[in-house]
Amino acid sequence: AILAGHEQDVRTVTTLNDGQLVTGSYDATIRLWREQDGSGDSPAYVCSATLLGHTSVVSAVAALPGGGLVSGSLDKHVIVWDVPNSTPAHILQGHTEHVLCVAAAHGSGTIFSASIDKTARVWAGESCVQTLEGHAAAVWSVLPVDDEADVVLLTASADKTVKLWRGGNCAHTFTGHEDAVRCLAMLPGVGFISSSNDGTARLWELGGGCLRVVQASSSFVYQVAVLPSGEWLTCSEDRSLCVWDGSTGDCVQAISHPKELWACAALPNGDIATGCGDAHAYVWTRTPSRVASVELIGTFKESVASVGLAAQQVEGEGVSGGFDASSLVGEEALAVPGTREGQKKMVKDANGTPILYAWSSAAAEWEKIGEIVGSGGGSDGASLGKKLYQGVEYDYVFDIQIDTGNVLKLPFNRGEDAWMAAQKFIWDHIEDGVHQGMLDQVAQHIMTNTPGNTPAALGNADPFTSGGAYRPTFGGSASGSAATNVDPFTSGGAY
Repeated sequence: AILAGHEQDVRTVTTLNDGQLVTGSYDATIRLWREQDGSGDSPAYVCSATLLGHTSVVSAVAALPGGGLVSGSLDKHVIVWDVPNSTPAHILQGHTEHVLCVAAAHGSGTIFSASIDKTARVWAGESCVQTLEGHAAAVWSVLPVDDEADVVLLTASADKTVKLWRGGNCAHTFTGHEDAVRCLAMLPGVGFISSSNDGTARLWELGGGCLRVVQASSSFVYQVAVLPSGEWLTCSEDRSLCVWDGSTGDCVQAISHPKELWACAALPNGDIATGCGDAHAYVWTRTPSRVASVELIGTFKESVASVGLAAQQVEGEGVSGGFDASSLVGEEALAVPGTREGQKKMVKDANGTPILYAWSSAAAEWEKIGEIVGSGGGSDGASLGKKLYQGVEYDYVFDIQIDTGNVLKLPFNRGEDAWMAAQKFIWDHIEDGVHQGMLDQVAQHIMTNTPGNTPAALGNADPFTSGGAYRPTFGGSASGSAATNVDPFTSGGAY
């Protein structure tokens, strides 16, 4: 099923006890979706309510016992919702920066939140009863651990660590990730799983040992979740949802989406919900009677395949068939089966156009990912030709290095308002350490590196708030489009 209604990226997904799906978006709204039978056709979801109350990006949603809902936002607030009336019941205030994650204890309903302010908080009723301090950077995930004797929590941070908290004190610090840790999920009977900007997912014992490291992606792994079957999921900036065997750690299925994949959730019936940068949520199933119509599947495949891929996106990814377009084999090479799920092969079609395919083990066929197009060349942001970023062509795609050392992509078109482009860049990368105080510097960088724009005098005023702006160390340069790695859409005996 395709859930359409949000106006911007779907940032977070979950399910309520009554089976309704919940999505939170960059458009600052939360939507509830109820499944409706299609009179013999595959099930469809309709929006049953839109919750208004946050004033910025909804970064997290979580179900509460008894059918309730809690959400967190970049507006620094946690909201407990009166779901039947679609209104806020309580607004929990205390975090001094953006809230990145919310969670709830299954039994007590105690609420937990995590923030860029480097803390996690424990809430009882409308009050914060505990603030956990100890991380050196933003806390991106908080996960309650079932423990009747005491409150036990796990937190994941941009400081590359995971911490185990018992009774408000840090009992253990898990180290091993090489970049920010984005998400945590319990793996019953084993321990927990963490996902990271380093492209890996790690399986851990609660006692501290790392059991397995899986290279889940060549880019950021935003979220991880566990299916009732014991399999687990990852979703990544490379637009892919991957299903992993819980015993072997092998990828059993890879499903590509039209844009970056922010969120994934395991549903009680074994289905999967995903939240995508194309403003849609998707529901995936292995149950034959619930599979979408041939027409809907075809429409989705076309939306994925229509996304052009820059040459840089496939270089260095082990693509079978090479990169030199003049020496590519023809489509007859697709008659040779692949050897593993997600294996990639590049061929040229009858017109000589390079096409990237990926092997679907479930469908036993090569599935088209997209055409390979030129990046536009150049490294100064002023060269002729378009550059591709997340499937969209831009005049420029700048590499922006922030004070943490991370390099982030900023797409820009001639004639676009530099200030608005800078503001969107901040909203898109707030979880990566970019903040409102960088607005004028980002805008100045755009104007300095785009011919025809005259930079304004660099001052302390934020043109959106008229307030003073602190400036950390900042630098950047312009170059080609972002590198991504795309996996195929699969169906037939699979999700």
